[in-house]
Amino acid sequence: MRAKYLELKRKYHELTDESSPHKLVELVPGSHLKMKKSELERLKTISKQPTNFARNLFRHFFTFEELSTHSLFGVKCNANRDTPVLPAIDSVKRDTIMRKCKMLPAGNLNLSYSFLIPEFIFNDAGYDDDKCFNNKELQARKKSLKREVTKTLSDFLREEHRKV
Repeated sequence: MRAKYLELKRKYHELTDESSPHKLVELVPGSHLKMKKSELERLKTISKQPTNFARNLFRHFFTFEELSTHSLFGVKCNANRDTPVLPAIDSVKRDTIMRKCKMLPAGNLNLSYSFLIPEFIFNDAGYDDDKCFNNKELQARKKSLKREVTKTLSDFLREEHRKV
């Protein structure tokens, strides 16, 4: 019990230390989209599912104005043909957030369905497509997760647009 307490205390000091070299972290390596490590850990802790995590990241990286005046992809909706098409939200940020939600290993979040993508297919840089290229079940899970995240983000932007 004492060892666990000391480890949590060390991690807390590491996250709150202003001189820490790991203060800002990239969401996805090479994306140049950075946020505080402590903020990222907080979002991971409060998010129960990848869809919630994606919504929380959108709230963090986009202003209310951007969220309420843009759509996810900028395409016309078949259900609402009479409404004008909203411009697409920043594609670099959008794609980075969606990639981050896909590359979370099992056990990284308090996921209710963390079994979607097994931990063995991850390397230090994130998702390793080479290890799961021939695994049809894993590809189906990956596609399902992408569809869920896309749907929840589209719904989220529609909800924000209705608030205006």
